[in-house]
Amino acid sequence: MTSRFCRLLVALIFFTGITLSAAPPGWWAVEGTNCHAIIDSAITDKNPKGPANIGQAKFMVKRSLEELKVLDPGMAGEIRNLLVLPQPKPANRSETLPPILDLEVPDPKPSNWSQQQHAPLLIGQLKAVAQPFYDCLYRDAPLWVDCSSAVVSERGQLQLNGARDPADVANHYSWTFATADDNNHAIATIGQLKSIRVNLQSWIPVPVARPGSQGKCAVRKSR
Repeated sequence: MTSRFCRLLVALIFFTGITLSAAPPGWWAVEGTNCHAIIDSAITDKNPKGPANIGQAKFMVKRSLEELKVLDPGMAGEIRNLLVLPQPKPANRSETLPPILDLEVPDPKPSNWSQQQHAPLLIGQLKAVAQPFYDCLYRDAPLWVDCSSAVVSERGQLQLNGARDPADVANHYSWTFATADDNNHAIATIGQLKSIRVNLQSWIPVPVARPGSQGKCAVRKSR
């Protein structure tokens, strides 16, 4: 997979306090365009502490984009572009970084393609893939992503998933924004991959003017 996983636009930090308190989104059990679903309800051993791999992350991204495209095609296209197109370097926007990942399946497949998909997924890589989703969704509907309320139906996705960072009220990601707990080269687990989720079935598109193919979600800079 061609990537810039080790050269992110923002500092990458290790997950803390992530739980799977909310039920999986319903669309996870629905087959996508490749006739596969994210989860199989017939499997009883979810193995949340098992290692996640690159192929699983790419599949999760593709299914998320497919689901979002039905609800909000503009945002789905914007997020996809942020993931698969070269993006400007923060320090010099005349230069670009390689794409985060390649979602295309080559035909024919190189001899080492399948082996590459089974490579371990790192914590930093998982955050790089998840960040464009969080940034775009939060930009268009901040309270849908992050809202503390005694009323369950009013809570944001971070609160519903038990993934809110209690130490930083300005953080809209499901991982801490502090850099002291970085562990980006550790292998991500199945549970951590699943925790980067939102219930897209409850997403209501917001009519906002969006940029063109390069995508301009507001990215919070690292401290």
